[in-house]
Amino acid sequence: MKKESFSIRFAAVAASVGLLSLGSAALIGSLSSARAQGLGPEVTGGTQPYVSFTGSTPTGSTTVYTVPANRILVVTGATLTTTASLYQDTTLKVLGGSFAMVAGSTNNPSAVLATGNGHLVFAPGSNVVINGSSNYYIQGYLAHP
Repeated sequence: MKKESFSIRFAAVAASVGLLSLGSAALIGSLSSARAQGLGPEVTGGTQPYVSFTGSTPTGSTTVYTVPANRILVVTGATLTTTASLYQDTTLKVLGGSFAMVAGSTNNPSAVLATGNGHLVFAPGSNVVINGSSNYYIQGYLAHP
């Protein structure tokens, strides 16, 4: 009788463990898998994804930087002579004398590009062009589109 009682209890425990395992497997299988999604541009460019360039341009249009074909350039800061304009190829990005670049005036003491807080995007393979005679400084970073 003791043998039968032990066998019945053992079978009940084994069945309970089996049902618990089956239930756990079904629960885990019903959960959807988690995947990371891209949330926008990703900063890349090797160990130094940041770019900055400075110089002087003569009167007329001058290409000062060419964006790599597989990246975008996000300009965070730019200062130009007040009459010079910033273009992406032939498309105007920032008009010369705009409050985006002219800082320190009573009208706009904290211009976003002059203070380095801008996010001006240039397309892959495009040219950063300055139209007008200017001393300039431009900074930003490269990112995946």
